[in-house]
Amino acid sequence: MAVPTRSTSFVADFTTDGTLRLPEEARKLMKQQGIKQVVIIADASGIRFIPFKKTLEDIRSSAESDRVFSEDFDVEIEEAVASALREKYR
Repeated sequence: MAVPTRSTSFVADFTTDGTLRLPEEARKLMKQQGIKQVVIIADASGIRFIPFKKTLEDIRSSAESDRVFSEDFDVEIEEAVASALREKYR
């Protein structure tokens, strides 16, 4: 499947157990583009899904640091990534 040259829309369904099921065409396109995760941003303007090619594990191991981290470091990373994406896609 080639990368679309124009906007393409997909409709995702919720299963009976509450799982969001993406259409096969959308999953293939995401895989082709190296998208590993989707960041979901919910704010006053609505809910947005932003492709995210790196996992938190990729980010965590990408650079060493001498900072002493709190026990909730995973939460801090998730909040920082979410905040940066909110700012970028506002």
